Amino acid sequence: MKKFYIDTCIWIDLLEDRKGFNSEPLGAYASKFFLKVFLLKMKIVFSDVVQKELFNHYSEEQIQGLLNPFINDLIIVKSSKEQKDLAHKISIRENIPFNDALHAVLAKASNSIFITRDKHFDKIISYFSPEKAFL
Repeated sequence: MKKFYIDTCIWIDLLEDRKGFNSEPLGAYASKFFLKVFLLKMKIVFSDVVQKELFNHYSEEQIQGLLNPFINDLIIVKSSKEQKDLAHKISIRENIPFNDALHAVLAKASNSIFITRDKHFDKIISYFSPEKAFL
């Protein structure tokens, strides 16, 4: 069974129906990705880090509404002290934000396919954008 660890930026693309450069339909790409995950009954790894980042922008009701369609397909993970320590080292070594390093650590630890758009992840983990995840 495929599992996906989805970076916060993709959840935000979905919630805000964001557009990228040249009006690229990032929200539509995210929506199609999540629909495919839902229809194929795949798993989504949802971490305490993603939850915290979403709470910086959205209410609990908005986040619950976002997660409800996937409630049976969510795998909830909480970052450990060891994972945070490793992420801190990676963050310093690769000069990337701590939370991004922690996302990568959690994606690897959960044996998940990492979904993001942030190019700086190239330094530490392989990933796919939502529109390329099923190619």
